[in-house]
Amino acid sequence: MKLSFDWLNDFANFKEIPFDKILEKISLSICEVDEVTELHKELETVVTVKIQSIEKHPKSEKLLVTKAFDGKIEYVVVTGAKNLTIGDIVPLALVGTTLGTKEIKIANLVGIESFGMYGSEKELGIGEDDSGVLILPKDTTLGISIRTLFSLQDKILLIDNKSITHRPDLWSHFGFARELSSQLSLPITFNPFHSKASYSQKPKTKISQTSFAHSYFGSEIFNITIGPSISKIKSRLEKCGIRSINNVVDVSNYLMLEMGQPTHFFDLDKLGSNQTIKVEKGNKESIKLLDGSTKILDESNIVIYSDENAVAVAGIMGGEESSVTDKTQNLFLESAVFPRELIRLSTRKIGIRSEASMRYEKGLNPRTPVPVIARAMELLKENGAGEFQVSEPIGFTNHSGNSVYINTSFDFLNRKLGKIFPKELILEKLHKLGFETKEKENILEVKVPEWRDQYDIQLEEDILEEVGRSIGYAEVGKTPTQFEIKPALLNECRALERKIKLILSQNFSWNEVNNYPFASKEDTQFERNISSIEIKNPMPNESKFLRTSPYPSILRQLSSNIDRFEEVKLFELGRVYHDREVEDKFLSFAKIKTRKKDSQELLESDFLELRDELSSLFELLNFPKLELRFLEKNYFHPKASLEFHLDGKIFAEIGILHPKFLDEFGIKKSGICLGKLFIENIFLEYEKNKNRFQFQQPSQFPQASLDISIVLNDLDKTDLFASKVLTLDIPELDSIHVASIFKGGNLKEDQKSVTYRLKLTNYKETFTMNELNRILENILTLAKKEGYETR
Repeated sequence: MKLSFDWLNDFANFKEIPFDKILEKISLSICEVDEVTELHKELETVVTVKIQSIEKHPKSEKLLVTKAFDGKIEYVVVTGAKNLTIGDIVPLALVGTTLGTKEIKIANLVGIESFGMYGSEKELGIGEDDSGVLILPKDTTLGISIRTLFSLQDKILLIDNKSITHRPDLWSHFGFARELSSQLSLPITFNPFHSKASYSQKPKTKISQTSFAHSYFGSEIFNITIGPSISKIKSRLEKCGIRSINNVVDVSNYLMLEMGQPTHFFDLDKLGSNQTIKVEKGNKESIKLLDGSTKILDESNIVIYSDENAVAVAGIMGGEESSVTDKTQNLFLESAVFPRELIRLSTRKIGIRSEASMRYEKGLNPRTPVPVIARAMELLKENGAGEFQVSEPIGFTNHSGNSVYINTSFDFLNRKLGKIFPKELILEKLHKLGFETKEKENILEVKVPEWRDQYDIQLEEDILEEVGRSIGYAEVGKTPTQFEIKPALLNECRALERKIKLILSQNFSWNEVNNYPFASKEDTQFERNISSIEIKNPMPNESKFLRTSPYPSILRQLSSNIDRFEEVKLFELGRVYHDREVEDKFLSFAKIKTRKKDSQELLESDFLELRDELSSLFELLNFPKLELRFLEKNYFHPKASLEFHLDGKIFAEIGILHPKFLDEFGIKKSGICLGKLFIENIFLEYEKNKNRFQFQQPSQFPQASLDISIVLNDLDKTDLFASKVLTLDIPELDSIHVASIFKGGNLKEDQKSVTYRLKLTNYKETFTMNELNRILENILTLAKKEGYETR
């Protein structure tokens, strides 16, 4: 919101206080000021001059040589302007002036020196007309700056709207001046709400009372003169970012900026023969608005009707058909306050947020419409609307007129402020803000001023805030808070989750993602057909239910990243919901490598890599020996899935995504490995094992490894041979795992070659070839005994 400092001075003499002190008080006690702009400072050296002579340039057909007089000095100016005549009073930018990025200098134009530049509205930055030099009225004083002529010697305060969204009384120049004057202990010199107007006749227009307005009043105005606004009103509107239209519409906008309440002028002769005004909900009709748009209205909108015709969207914008034009002779002035809740709903529905609606949706004072009409009559006369006649305001109010009273006490105020302030000081601050008070024993009864009793001041704590900010928060005592400080209890489950995520991200380069816990009906059936929880408030079809599986979410994340990286490894910690009583927490993960050519061997390699990473994860969590079991799931590829078990509890499951799900998630590449950790099961066992340390002194001698390849049937499980090797009495054996699986070559179609890698450690001496051969012979003997063919 923009505020003109010059305009604020209409209501109190703020100029007697240093501007820096005013800014400081606004920031500390009222609201935030985003920016202060010195308005059109460059126009101080653009002065009014009178054209004394005009001659053709002797060496150029396009240029004129003119002489201009400012009352004291005559200037020679060479110009290409075509709209100048002798006797015109125009603005002259003197040498040294900077307009935009252009600095005015003494210029030699085809042999003749020019000492300045005449300016158009657009060149001076005070309008959009650039058709020629700005011609000023004949009675304009010579030698004064354009800044003074157009009352542009002003500072514009840009107020942060968010800081006053709870204060509708501050959304106007008078309201802000009233607040600021109370904070600075200055008297109000002019109150526009005390305006008086004389009404010459009874109105013919009727207004039907409804519940869709807090108050609604209007007056008929006859024999109005339409024309341009006076420079004061036009300038003030433009300073605040509102374009001047004509002397009637400008008064409506001026009232809104001055008093904070929007109004609207209708062309009375366009309202219909019966001229009965009513405020109702929309009835699926269309209306063309003043901004040129056409809107379809429904019951979400509050509409102004005249003779059953929609003429305005209440509190937002008027209709074009009943608008004021240059031919308008008679007016109907609407001055009303609409419920803020209805305006907010209507604004969202219609998709327009105007200056009027921004004020209405904050909640305005329903007692103001009639005083606003009186002020409008004063402004119309001041703004050249002629000798018009006005009817008495008619309308209705649904407001009870009762004032708001709040009981508090000096003890409460001082205790909450943390310092004892004199009663006289507290009462002084409240009275200056417009509050009235009565003391009854230990109770302080406070009457809230009418401009703040709608939604703003409702609680005892609101009174406390008014006292605190007016006295100054810097004056409030600094009392240390006394209470027992207890360290927060460590959430062991969260600590485990953070540890798992840290291992995955730092040790194995996985990336964490986060998803909303919403799913489509199809997603809820991903793992199995179970009941799902539907969300009550309206949602898109893809988000109507709470998810029952973590896989669909992470697969969609994988799908959106698969074309951007050579390898994608994602994990997510989240919950799934089975019914209203049960929810489980999982850490799901999915990975894929982008290759030019896919093969079963490479896919099996990816799967084994995932298995080894999970095995390492569990070792770091103090679970060194987990049982691996095959499992069958509809979403995993047959014979390509495993479960990690400990004492009959499932710790994790991994597998290769079944190809039938690729199209469903928009994935064009196969070979996705995925799985999930059962966090709650892991945590229960982790609690038992976290303090049991397993330490093995490192060997002083180099480790060794042996590889052995055996031929298995394609459907044989690879862990059978590994489990038999572990039964051998080989003290140097640390672990055995599948290093690779090979098919093809000289193998039969139903055979595979599995390479097992044995990790060996000797704590007594360095391995010799004889020792390694002895171990290898033991394993080969076992393979032969069990009927396995070695390679």
